[in-house]
Amino acid sequence: DDACGTCNGDCTESGGGCVNDDSTADNYGDTCSSWYDANGGCGNWDDDDFNAAEQCCACGGGDITSGTISCGDGSCDCDGNVDAGCGCGEAGPSGCDNACGSTLENDACGVCGGDGSDDLGCGCFEAGPSGCDNACGSTAELDECGVCDGGGIAEGACDCDGNVDAGCGCGEAGPSGCDNACGSTAELDDCGVCAGGNAAMDDCGICDGGNASYDCNNDCSGSLSAGTWVNTNPAGQVDPSAPTTVFGSADDGSWNLSPCVWLDSPSTIDNGDGTVTITSVYGSDADHACELSSGVFNGEVTTTNVSTHDVAAGYAIVGDVEFTLSSANSSNFSVTSTGTFDSIGDDYSLNGSLSGGSSGGAVVDMCNTCDDDASNDCVQDC
Repeated sequence: DDACGTCNGDCTESGGGCVNDDSTADNYGDTCSSWYDANGGCGNWDDDDFNAAEQCCACGGGDITSGTISCGDGSCDCDGNVDAGCGCGEAGPSGCDNACGSTLENDACGVCGGDGSDDLGCGCFEAGPSGCDNACGSTAELDECGVCDGGGIAEGACDCDGNVDAGCGCGEAGPSGCDNACGSTAELDDCGVCAGGNAAMDDCGICDGGNASYDCNNDCSGSLSAGTWVNTNPAGQVDPSAPTTVFGSADDGSWNLSPCVWLDSPSTIDNGDGTVTITSVYGSDADHACELSSGVFNGEVTTTNVSTHDVAAGYAIVGDVEFTLSSANSSNFSVTSTGTFDSIGDDYSLNGSLSGGSSGGAVVDMCNTCDDDASNDCVQDC
């Protein structure tokens, strides 16, 4: 057998030629030749002093203890193993790290032997979900209002609802009203008193009047001076969609009637002579106050107007017009005045004059009678 254990093989060593060591003998005196002859070839026979493989090599002409054995097929030992750079029979460089016997592989992020932990869900080597919005690489935090990445309480505000402190506490109504108190809704009354509730106004609507114009019948007493009246859009003839109104004022400025809107025409009487007498009532609505301001009475009124019209002449006014102003909310004021129709304005309004009139005036005579008849004063009828 040669050094590789093959009978009559061609095993050689890189260190040079083999020398027949026939002088070697074992404890029994057997030389290489006699050992070979006795066994018929290289086998597993051994004794106390001989190693069968060494003896076989020596008999075959080689020295197993020197040089590098080559079996002619690239193997490095008698088992056919090779040396891939990591030792005879050892696994060679492999894996992603090219290490001896390595089985490592690149993970999804290209890391040799990695476990994929470099991808936290946002891409390899990228920052993972974080922040209050759980977004990739987020640094967002909850603001003081609990809003993720919010701006917190707005500039000028005092809380998260956007309220401001106007000087009365966060979110509380600020100074307001005629008294400038926190959250106040106080208003000036008709007498100019803040939150006065018109307590300074007497029963005739006169501020601080003390009912001085009240007569013994509890009527507002006094006279309205002469003035003028205006009737706009009469009977809706100018603009059917617009209201018809009436208003007036004193020539001396002592009284003023704000616009009153037409409410009703409860009576139209045919006079049998080609004329009709129409009664119309004017008062207030959401857009018209119909208020009288005077030294006799202040407040909301209604005005009942009675006029005669020539039908054939397009309902032109004939003769005087009668105006009666009455308190809209009580029966303590009423004054009647006659008027004339004078002209038609550029806007087709009717314009006229008022003679003025008186309201109340009853007094208590010597018999304790309250009336406005001076002729029976001091008459002993009681």
